[in-house]
Amino acid sequence: MPATGASEPIYIGSGPTTTFGQFHQARGGRSFGTAVLICPPWGWEEIASYRARREWAGRLAAAGNPTLRLDFPATGDSAGLPGDAALMAAWTASVDAAVAWLRARTASRVAIVGLGVGGLIAVAAVASGTSVEDLVLWATPAGGRAFVRSQRAFASLQTSRSSLLGGPELEFLPDGGMEIGGFVLSGETIRALEGLTIGGLDRVSVRRALLLGRDGIPVDPALRQHVVDGGAETKVEAGPGWEAMCFHPERYAPPNEVIDRVIAWFDSERREAVDAPAKAPGPEGGRMEPIVELRVDGAAIRERPLWLPSPTGRTFAILAEPAEPAEPAEPAVTTDETARRRTGVVFLNAGAVRRIGPNRIWVEAARRWAARGVASIRVDLAAIGDSDGDADRFRDVGEFYTAEQGAGVATAIDTIVATGVERVMLVGLCAGAYWAFQFAATDRRVTSAILLNSRALVWDTGLETRREARRIGGVLQRGWWLRAIRGQVEIGRVRSVGRAAVARLGSVATARSRNVVRGPGGDETRSIAALLAATQRLGGRLVIAFSGDEVLRDELVRDGSMAQFAAAPNVVLEDLPGRDHTVRPIVAQEAVHTLLDRELAREVADRGTGIGAA
Repeated sequence: MPATGASEPIYIGSGPTTTFGQFHQARGGRSFGTAVLICPPWGWEEIASYRARREWAGRLAAAGNPTLRLDFPATGDSAGLPGDAALMAAWTASVDAAVAWLRARTASRVAIVGLGVGGLIAVAAVASGTSVEDLVLWATPAGGRAFVRSQRAFASLQTSRSSLLGGPELEFLPDGGMEIGGFVLSGETIRALEGLTIGGLDRVSVRRALLLGRDGIPVDPALRQHVVDGGAETKVEAGPGWEAMCFHPERYAPPNEVIDRVIAWFDSERREAVDAPAKAPGPEGGRMEPIVELRVDGAAIRERPLWLPSPTGRTFAILAEPAEPAEPAEPAVTTDETARRRTGVVFLNAGAVRRIGPNRIWVEAARRWAARGVASIRVDLAAIGDSDGDADRFRDVGEFYTAEQGAGVATAIDTIVATGVERVMLVGLCAGAYWAFQFAATDRRVTSAILLNSRALVWDTGLETRREARRIGGVLQRGWWLRAIRGQVEIGRVRSVGRAAVARLGSVATARSRNVVRGPGGDETRSIAALLAATQRLGGRLVIAFSGDEVLRDELVRDGSMAQFAAAPNVVLEDLPGRDHTVRPIVAQEAVHTLLDRELAREVADRGTGIGAA
């Protein structure tokens, strides 16, 4: 079992640069003298490596090093947007504030573990006066210009560009901005990054530095020379495991060899253990859940992290709501304001992506609607994000569809209803869309559900096997064997495909062919048609949206379910721009925001006097 231990959510600072983090106290409250700040990479690498960084922090804490994991401003659950002015200054200021928080909280010397460009941002903070004793840099470029160049190269290779069906996305980007895998760097931030260098390390502050290569690629000589010139005692080692760690959140791969090396390096300077400063009493074993106030679109909102019970231990969620409570209304009177306060949203995980949603859409939508009076919860189901559980389980895609995950959804609904909400909208992508459909059919509190690029609406263990067989069948139907007979395909490939086809088709023959559901209670009794009928009886509204090339849409057309949805009065079918499953193109992200705004405005209007598009 991973040695993550318990973490404490915190907010550092205030206003548009408020920074969110998770603090891991040293095991037993005993610190051995080094507190650690983990500065994350950026973009997809930050998303994919989140769970591995949680593991890393837990293992550091278990070794006696209290550790803080940070979300830079305009990323994760921190405040801000990618187009904000002076974002680079906000990033370096967040490092400085986090180091000061750690030093005050732990009474320890402080080290930074900087990952990718996060290391470069950490060095910029240190060069500006942030005081740390030790510095670990893994896969950190020698300068910001190299990082920007690599991002431009990646952006130029994006296949999603061809899916936009018309024109560039310049109107969606800040002036001179760049989109990389759905993540945006503004022109101002790009220029600031290009000006970053490793120079300027404080000889008095940084005593030791550990530089790690990246999967066989050695440390940049310029980076090493800058650190040595800065006066730090420098050690250079290999850094295997970066690509695996950053590959995909469903392929959990903590870099154990690097973690062990970093812990051993800290151990070499281990001092006598000291007790951590006493904390104010609070729930969950003495941890006080923080509340942060933000301003969004001119209105004050509050966000509060929550630990909720689950079959696997604890489920993590963030509640976003208006800062001021609603005025009580007469029982017979329903105003726009009270209608908003009686409407709530539960944002479900997009596969194994943590609660922030695809490209942080859930965060932005939740805050926008909290400013308009609608409360929401962004939840991590079991083994996702910061919730307890074994993240390695998702190598089996069926683990997204277990009753255990359904129990987490039910808990999130119960929690938002406990705030006074009467009508709940569920929003999900991929497996999250599956659960939105299930609860729309079974929980009368769920009055609408937004299903984005669902991978399945019902689930059985033979589903992926049948899909694989159809893919093989498609190869056969396109004349593949005819080319093989003519000698246009290598004989080894013919044998390989033949064996795969026999194995797959044999598996399909024994797999369950009925379209059954593993529902919230774990039962396997109902078809798509039955679930649709159930949503109609409960009065629920479904919005089903697909990007191009989604396998489930093709299946629904083929088996007639799409025609049933089209004929149903409570169902709206939508097409999303592009053909990316996680809606990475900016035009697709904007389409999702527009869809969410429209449906939430409609949901509130159903309870009030009509608020239009809010």
